[in-house]
Parts: sequence; structure tokens; C-alpha cells
Amino acid sequence: MHLDDLHILLIEDNLAEAELLGDLLADIEMVQCNIVHFAHLEKAIACLEDQSFDVILLDLSLPDSQGLSSLPILMGIAPDVPIVVLTNTNDAELALEAVHQGAQDYLIKKNIAFDQETLLRSILYAIERKRNQQALKLANERLRQEMKAREATQLKLKQSNQELEQFAYIASHDLKQPLASIYSWSQLLQVRYGNCFDEKGSSYIRAIQDSVRQMTQLIEDLLTYSRVDQVENTAVDVDCNLIVHQVCNRLSSAIAQQSAKLTIDPLPTIQGNPLQISQIFQNLIENALKYCREDVPPQITISAVQNDNHWVFSCHDNGIGIEPDYFEQIFYAFKRLHSQSQYSGTGIGLAVCKKIVRRYGGEIWVTSTFGEGSTFFFSFPRQSSPKDQA
Repeated sequence: MHLDDLHILLIEDNLAEAELLGDLLADIEMVQCNIVHFAHLEKAIACLEDQSFDVILLDLSLPDSQGLSSLPILMGIAPDVPIVVLTNTNDAELALEAVHQGAQDYLIKKNIAFDQETLLRSILYAIERKRNQQALKLANERLRQEMKAREATQLKLKQSNQELEQFAYIASHDLKQPLASIYSWSQLLQVRYGNCFDEKGSSYIRAIQDSVRQMTQLIEDLLTYSRVDQVENTAVDVDCNLIVHQVCNRLSSAIAQQSAKLTIDPLPTIQGNPLQISQIFQNLIENALKYCREDVPPQITISAVQNDNHWVFSCHDNGIGIEPDYFEQIFYAFKRLHSQSQYSGTGIGLAVCKKIVRRYGGEIWVTSTFGEGSTFFFSFPRQSSPKDQA
């Protein structure tokens, strides 16, 4: 630190020692010391209220104050001014207590009587430490305010997301009833008046029913997406071998129909919600079955490798593949790369996978060669539990 001059408040009732300290400081060439001296604490306090100082040299034995009782008084009046305590006793316990209560340093007067360098060094270090403490305090306060603002923002986002998910749930639930009515009326038309329709009229009825089925599936998927964060935040041991085999049993008809070959490597046991982990594997395997090449039986491999504190799962297929421009877009809700006439679906399965994986602190991504196949990866912490979503 660089100081041209120092404004020092010396509180010392022994005039001889005060003169000695004044002489020691006055002889310092590298800095100009301006000393204001008082023998009584009361007068020093009055001066502190009118003037500013760089440092206070405080004797612990004053006519109107004994021991460390003067420290909190001075710190309350001038909290930004460092204090160096002066005493005639070589009392280590008192020194530690003085520093503990807020003094920047502790000097024994008889040891500095002929050591000008130690005296100056103690004063300069006290000033520097005080400034560092103030800077740290300011930085901590700024950080605290930033964290408070961030927590408030996260709370608002969490509330907003909860309201949005609740809206999606209610809206989806309320939409299903009129759709069911439309489908029922169309069936009634078909049963009672089917003979009155020509082929074109019958195709209209079928189109209505297909649209209702598609919209119903869209609503179901929207409900699934909105419920991801509503699942209870509990994590249990989940044997992924068992989960994947259960998924394959549910999809056995589609697997057999397409002559698909599934290879399931040994998989780990992780912590999570069994239903949500099952959703991930089912969506990935269903997609591998759906987006297969014509006249090429699907070949699907499920595996996992350990990477630091995560398990990285993969689902590899030999399907139609994905162009690199769409590697991120496919994880957006309702994002579809193909028409309904080519491949059925709502485009929400991968979005659900992403939401579940991120809920547990993982990531999901894809690598693919267009026309040859894709590999979907997702990471899962070895020890994980669902996170509250902001």
C-alpha cells in the first residue's frame, strides 16, 4: 500500500510514552505521520466524531477505561478505522482476546520503544487488513444480495412453472371430455346412418375419428409432460436390467412384428423413480422401433458405461438417422421432423426424457449418421435424487 501521510489517533495517558511514540513516528522518512493525542477516552471519542483517522493506537490502561472495554466503544463510533492495542504487559491471552474483539494488532510498548520499523509495519498492516476486511465484507454483502435476488427469481420461475403445469393439466383434462363426445357421436353416426353415406361420406367419418384419436394422444402426452415434476421427490434403488426387460415385454408385439433384435448389455442399479426411468427407456426403444429403415429389421442395443460420478446409458439403433441440424431440436416438446402420414406420434417423447433426466441432474443427447442409425445417450448421477425445478 502507498500512503503519503498517516492521520493517527493516539490514546495514551502516559505522557512520556506518548512522547516516545510521537518521536518514533515523526522520525519515519517514508511517510508523514500526523498524530493527535488524548489521554482520556472520552475526549478521543469526541474528536473521532469530528475528524477522520487512518488508525487508532489505543492504550488499554486509561483513567476512564480499563482493559478491553474501550475497544467496542471505539469500534462502534468508527467501525472503519483499524485499532492497534498498546499495553505494557506481555499477556498472550489478552492479545488474542483483543484481536478476537476486533483489534487489528497488539503491541507491547517496551518492545517497540527502540524498534521504529516494527511500529510502522504494525500500523500499515493494520490499515491494510482493515481495508481487506471491509472489501471482503462488501463483496460478501453484494454476493448475499445477488443470491437473494437469484433465489427470488428462481422462486418466481418455480411458481410460474407450477402454475403453467397446473394449467396444462387442467386444460388437457377438460379437453378430453368434448373429444370423447365427438368420437362417440361419430361412432353413433356410423352405426345408425352408415348405410346412408357413400364412400366419400364414410371417409369423412374416419377422418374425424383419426383426428380425435390424434388429438387425444396429444393431450395424453401433454399430461405426461406436465406430470414429470409432480412425481414424488423420492429416489429408490432401480435395477435397470429389470426395467428394460419389463419395457421389452410391454413392447413384445411390436418387436415381434418388426423382427427386431434387441441386445441388452449388463446395466447398473441407480437411484431414481422406477416409473420415470421406465419412461425414458420405453420412449427411446419405441422411437428405435418406429424410425426404422424400410425392409431393414431394427437392431437395438442398450448399454451403459461409468464416467466419473455418472452412468452414461446409450440406446443405439440402425434406423433412418437424424441430420445434425436437428440434434437439439428433437428434444423440444412437439417438435416433429416427419408428417403424421410418415410416422405417427406427437413429438413429445424425447422432451419427456429430457425433462426427467435433467430432473435428476443428468443430460441427454444424440449422435447420428443420416440413413444409417442413431445413438441416444443420457447421463445419470451414480447417487441421485430429484431436484426441485425452478
